[in-house]
Amino acid sequence: MTVSQYMADLWPGQPVQNTLAAQFDWLHQCLPFLRLQTAGGGASLSQWIPSKLDPAIESFCNAKDVRHSVGASLWLKSFNAHLFTGLAALRLKFNRVPALTEDAIIVDINAEGKVKQLSILDSQPFYCLADDSMAEEPQALVVANEAELDRCLAEILTGLLSYLEPEFKRNNIGRQLFVGSVGYALGTVFAKLTEKGYDRDQLARLLPVADNWLKTVLPAAATLNTVTQATQCNRAIYYVRRETCCLKYKLAGKKNCGTCQLTDAAEQLASYQTKVPTELAQG
Repeated sequence: MTVSQYMADLWPGQPVQNTLAAQFDWLHQCLPFLRLQTAGGGASLSQWIPSKLDPAIESFCNAKDVRHSVGASLWLKSFNAHLFTGLAALRLKFNRVPALTEDAIIVDINAEGKVKQLSILDSQPFYCLADDSMAEEPQALVVANEAELDRCLAEILTGLLSYLEPEFKRNNIGRQLFVGSVGYALGTVFAKLTEKGYDRDQLARLLPVADNWLKTVLPAAATLNTVTQATQCNRAIYYVRRETCCLKYKLAGKKNCGTCQLTDAAEQLASYQTKVPTELAQG
């Protein structure tokens, strides 16, 4: 079985329409954390980054009253959650991978410099399988199987990271933190999708497949994030154990993230076991 076949029962149904816009809207309705959308136009990432990234991070730092390195790390975490968690969900639910470059990502920032919305062009070509309902459309780039989809996704991620990494390096974000943050965002879809609790054995069967998928699409972060299962009786959830720190604990009044590597692994597991819901989720 493929990763999307293992996960099919976890998703609550299907959208009525099959456009990229409809699929992203449906994902957001299912899991509000998934915020990637489509747009007809706007300032592309390649237009926005050269002159707007540094001022946005500086505004964010001022609003949070934190040092630049801390603010840059938290800004990156938010950016990655908007973009990469949405791309992962689209692949895992609908077997679609937009053929993205920095020219096809639209950026909208709020007054405090934080990401308000990231979108991709609604006309953007996407990789899909032959059984996709839009496989005959000019927008579709058909590949043979899910392994090929993941190869395409890995190449797209490599291209985007090659573009973004130097920009964040200038903002005191080292390579390990950078790729670890992207990997964490990709894996977050597993945690968000299972947070209401599912059958323990079902998630145990999916667990090695999910973790292998995460490592396959972003090998550079393979040792930096691990999809992990917390269990109570016959119910379970996933979380992603990180091996990098986003520095959230340096914000006034904040503690370590639940997934942080600064927390002992056994203590972390015990904490997540208390979060397993008492009732099974209905897919």
